[in-house]
Amino acid sequence: MKNLDKKIILIGASTGGPRLIEKICSSLPSDYKHTLCIVQHMSESFLTTFAQRLDRMSSLNVYETKHNMKILSSSIYLVRGGVHMHFSKDSEGNIVVSEEKNMGLSQFQPSIDEMMLSALNIFDPKSIIAILLSGIGDDGAKGMVEIKKNGGYTIGESQNSAIVYGMPKAAFENDGVSEQLNFEDIIKKILELK
Repeated sequence: MKNLDKKIILIGASTGGPRLIEKICSSLPSDYKHTLCIVQHMSESFLTTFAQRLDRMSSLNVYETKHNMKILSSSIYLVRGGVHMHFSKDSEGNIVVSEEKNMGLSQFQPSIDEMMLSALNIFDPKSIIAILLSGIGDDGAKGMVEIKKNGGYTIGESQNSAIVYGMPKAAFENDGVSEQLNFEDIIKKILELK
């Protein structure tokens, strides 16, 4: 992982997610070392505006992803609409965004599962922290199961704090959650990562 030497934090959210994503991004200090990659189910045009808003709110740089964009430490990446975000390596060994336009089995594009499952092909599972927040349906549940099974750490938002306890519930019921936490405790966990 030439361009990354810290944790990769994969976050998925749907209904109720934007406010939570804003809180996470605005909570991170300017010296935060890890990388966040975020899938928020939202229309393509809104995601561009949302990325710009997050960048204004955060001490870290927030990027809307583009094909072949390098993934760097101390940065936040919001997956752009209309494509799935996969990870690959360029000719110099850097980890980059690899966009996939084929819908595959998902009804969402971008899909949380697509991002999480692709991460397992590139990153050491022990460096992956996967977080599934509020949302309808089960996108992200498969990815959480596989990351946990392969030695990564997975966090599902609790029913107590989730606006819609659909996606985190699906992950929990399929044994894809290492720890279930209220949202405020998820922020604390992200901030405490070494």
